[in-house]
Amino acid sequence: MKAKERIVEALNSLDLNKLQIETTPDEYKDILERRDMVLDEIDNISVDYSPYTRWYYHEMEKEVKYFFGIIVNEAKNKNEMIEKVLERFERECKNTLSENIVVKTTLVELLLRYDIKGNEQL
Repeated sequence: MKAKERIVEALNSLDLNKLQIETTPDEYKDILERRDMVLDEIDNISVDYSPYTRWYYHEMEKEVKYFFGIIVNEAKNKNEMIEKVLERFERECKNTLSENIVVKTTLVELLLRYDIKGNEQL
């Protein structure tokens, strides 16, 4: 599901009765006006994919693949290999959720490609 669709779904699923009870009349009116404005204008919002961000994640993915290629034949077993990759990219995995996802998704894809049965922690 796309981000715009999730926003529309979330706004349409607001429990208006509960919201009216939990807010003042002015707050309730303001929330409804804002919701309606977003619903009316959301289709006019262009999706902006940052070229720098795409490049950064692409480079990170390449680095995970490169490192995996180096250790795939050196590691004694799959757990050691997984540990080495996660250790090497520990900082990236702690930085942001998206970096964590890129590293771990790339690792899982490589494990599948090399027919190495995965690990529950991933």
